[in-house]
Amino acid sequence: MPDLLEFIAHIPVADVTAEAEDRLTLSYALRQRSRQRVVLESGREAGLFLSARTSILSGDQLRSNE
Repeated sequence: MPDLLEFIAHIPVADVTAEAEDRLTLSYALRQRSRQRVVLESGREAGLFLSARTSILSGDQLRSNE
């Protein structure tokens, strides 16, 4: 079983400078949670480990531990 990909940093859409390698689609309610297990569009499992009170907006990117 591959290691869980961990998203550890939030990049607001205004600061995005690179193309995303994979995609994650979350409902509004799930975007309000800073810690959760998710499945990327590629099927890979990942975990969100963001600072408390981090709100993810449409178009934002997440930085992983890779």
